[in-house]
Amino acid sequence: MPPAAPAYVDELRAELPAVEFLLHRADLGAHAGRVDLVYRPYQVTSLADLDVLERVADRFVVNQLDTIAFENPAYFASDERWLAYRDATRLTLELAQGVAFLSEAGRRATHALGLLGGRAAEAVVGCGVDGAAGTEDGPGAAPAGL
Repeated sequence: MPPAAPAYVDELRAELPAVEFLLHRADLGAHAGRVDLVYRPYQVTSLADLDVLERVADRFVVNQLDTIAFENPAYFASDERWLAYRDATRLTLELAQGVAFLSEAGRRATHALGLLGGRAAEAVVGCGVDGAAGTEDGPGAAPAGL
């Protein structure tokens, strides 16, 4: 988790007493081989990030938020950095045991680019709203009373 963890992390700690929460990269060497699963709630941006995930846990799951940076070199200071990011993304999605997406559009874009070989489990995971209320064709009916 990030060094300045949001307040909800304290609530999660209370709800999940068997789960150990670690600061980002803090003492990861001491945990290598002891962790069953590590979840990274955002995209891997470098091979160093991927190395940490592989060393710490038997399995890892990542979020693939979208493919904007993968497709657009303007996000990077040089072509070399963009290509390195693309290579890290490809390798991460090849090695991950699971991939979470914020939207069905993000999942489809990732598939369209050939970044998922079908090996990893994948799911669309909402981020604070009830994603099940609508369909690919549009939003669902408004709840009663609205």
